Amino acid sequence: MSSTTISVSQQEARRLLVQGEHWGSDDKFSDCCIVWTEGGQIYRTIDLRRQSEIDIVKELPKMVGTIIPEEKVYAAWHDSITEIQAPLSSDVFVKMFYGHCLADECNPDYLRAEIDILEKLSKRPHPSIVEYFGCIRDGSFVKGVCLRKYPCTLAEYIRDEVSAEKRPSFDANLVISGIRAGLDFLHGLKLVHNDINPHNIMLKEDGQGVIIDFDSCSPIGAEARGGTPGWSKYNKKSEVENDEHGLELVIQFMKGEYNGEDISAFNV
Repeated sequence: MSSTTISVSQQEARRLLVQGEHWGSDDKFSDCCIVWTEGGQIYRTIDLRRQSEIDIVKELPKMVGTIIPEEKVYAAWHDSITEIQAPLSSDVFVKMFYGHCLADECNPDYLRAEIDILEKLSKRPHPSIVEYFGCIRDGSFVKGVCLRKYPCTLAEYIRDEVSAEKRPSFDANLVISGIRAGLDFLHGLKLVHNDINPHNIMLKEDGQGVIIDFDSCSPIGAEARGGTPGWSKYNKKSEVENDEHGLELVIQFMKGEYNGEDISAFNV
């Protein structure tokens, strides 16, 4: 994780933001979408090749795309959002949102929903829930969500992708008990995370687990949003069992009994 500056340069060089493939309901590849930023604008283009066939480093500078309007990229600012002031401290991670720009109809509604959830949770802090500081405001839009920076994700730790100087202490039982406590807290607020997986669990310096990424979180009984293939049941409704399912797979992952690559676990 790394922080970013609050000011947005209008002379910004072309930089890739996100890319991903579209697949049809018949499980056939459709196309690949590439999204980048340049000069303060966000662009999007479609390529009929598979992502693995695109040399993005060489080809991105030559790509021609369509500008995505700001209101389709960023959540609208409203007075209930906590505004964070510059300069940002070194313990702040700025979450930027661009994944929704891969969809044919870019819609930042889920970004607004996540911010609303984080604002609600910040009023009742819990040690197993990511610490939220507020948002970066740029005119009438939210340009970033500021969260506590942690050493690594659980997935990175288990896969030994963390440098020795950044590796936190680790106790599997401590991690699981902390995540259970965090989920019990959420459920007590009538909320379901809906996307529990090793990439959405961070580790603190002392090895405690912290739940992050609330863009799929919604009230119990509401329509479920999102999920991760291989980790989510992808139920149509937001239910406590969605989180229980994800936690059970996380426990298996920590034991080396599940690798997260079984897409059949994603029951569409």
